[in-house]
Amino acid sequence: MTFRKAFLSLLAVSAVALPGLSAHAAGLKVDDTALCNAALSLKSKEDGLLMQESVDLIRAASWYAAEGAKLDKVKYDRQRTVYGAAFVEARDKDDPQYEAAVKGCMTRYKNEIAK
Repeated sequence: MTFRKAFLSLLAVSAVALPGLSAHAAGLKVDDTALCNAALSLKSKEDGLLMQESVDLIRAASWYAAEGAKLDKVKYDRQRTVYGAAFVEARDKDDPQYEAAVKGCMTRYKNEIAK
């Protein structure tokens, strides 16, 4: 297993396993926001999405970006670059961890805005 594959696997599990935690509730970390923004931003640009799906993904990605910037903008920007590259590779290789991260991040976002 390559480092990136192991890394993405760990990230996807954390995104799915930690839904419903607020940035103010000691659960959402800068890494979480960067991971989710990277995954959702990439997904929002894919062909074949309904307009509403794309809008929902963009809103969620923007929310994660704002939360990450509030927590630590420098670390967020650095991590966002790393996760962005990893998710492009995962998407291009049809790695299921990419879709798992998208699903987990959207679930977490929906739980957050439902509060």
